Amino acid sequence: MSWGSTNSAMIHQERVTRASTMGEAKSAQLIGQAIANNQAFITLRKIEAAREIAQTIAHSANKVYLSSDDLLLNLQEMNLDVNPKK
Repeated sequence: MSWGSTNSAMIHQERVTRASTMGEAKSAQLIGQAIANNQAFITLRKIEAAREIAQTIAHSANKVYLSSDDLLLNLQEMNLDVNPKK
């Protein structure tokens, strides 16, 4: 491999890394805005996380005994009111 192709590969990798970092930063910014605009977004994320955890456990060949509180599955205790009283 010549120096030119190695340098080109390094530049390409740097660009990919930079683009990925910028995408992650934009994602974090959008999530922050969504949370600021609507607190129900956090509740939605918790429900999505609980669903993913439940699917993972359901497809596992192993037996799993865990508290639902530890799995974020305590959805009945969540305040799901869209317009909470202040």
